[in-house]
Amino acid sequence: MRTSLLRTTAFGLAALACFLTAGPPPRAGLRDLDPIRLLGPLPGIALPFLWQEWGRARKDYDLKASLAALRWISRIRPDLPALHEGLAWQTAYDLADLEADPEARAARLSQALRVLDEAARLRPEDPRPLALGAFMLGDLCRPARPGGSELARAFEDSTGTKPLDLARTRLELALGRRPELRGIKNLSYFLAEGCDRHALQALAAGHPKAAALSLARAARILQGAAPRRAALRRTLAGLLERGGVLPADLLPRLNREPILRRIVRHWPGGR
Repeated sequence: MRTSLLRTTAFGLAALACFLTAGPPPRAGLRDLDPIRLLGPLPGIALPFLWQEWGRARKDYDLKASLAALRWISRIRPDLPALHEGLAWQTAYDLADLEADPEARAARLSQALRVLDEAARLRPEDPRPLALGAFMLGDLCRPARPGGSELARAFEDSTGTKPLDLARTRLELALGRRPELRGIKNLSYFLAEGCDRHALQALAAGHPKAAALSLARAARILQGAAPRRAALRRTLAGLLERGGVLPADLLPRLNREPILRRIVRHWPGGR
């Protein structure tokens, strides 16, 4: 009863905050003010309950509730773009691995793409959600991947669209937002960079397991374009999972990449 009341209160406060910020632009003189800030502490009051709801929904694999909480969180904290990408990855890879048949995995992939569509709508200048969707379609449905051909057929049967055609469409839309990403290496580096930054933030906040997940995702993204960089991130992810110490002979390789050099500085327990 209490949990339900808190959840209703949180969503009510978030709805009020977002309603008050969704009206027409302010008149001249107030045009440069952030409407969320004008509300003072009101959105922040709802935020802890929204985080709790999002965590519960993810733990219960409740995609609909996860997305609902994410919509409110994104309005209050638009500076946290990794949330949608993390949920989409969990849905397309982690949850799909629990499914026995290609049709169920195709449904999970479609759900993940809807999460990324939501992110693309909320961040109309950011190419990352579209690019990540293109990567997922190409990675999961490639013939060389075990079960990839079966997943591709199931996805086409359920959506009426060939996954690689949809991947190309999403990629072109992403390039329309950021033309310099053209080329598989540029795209892979761009997506992996986001995972690396999220790993750094997680380590700085004292969450090594979350950092390991992000580095493992970066490794998967880089595997085709830069296998050595992928292997390095896979090694770091494994060390973080085990709570291991960084080997001294690994440091020169890490120091060649600025983002990994910063990750070293935040390594649990020091180097």
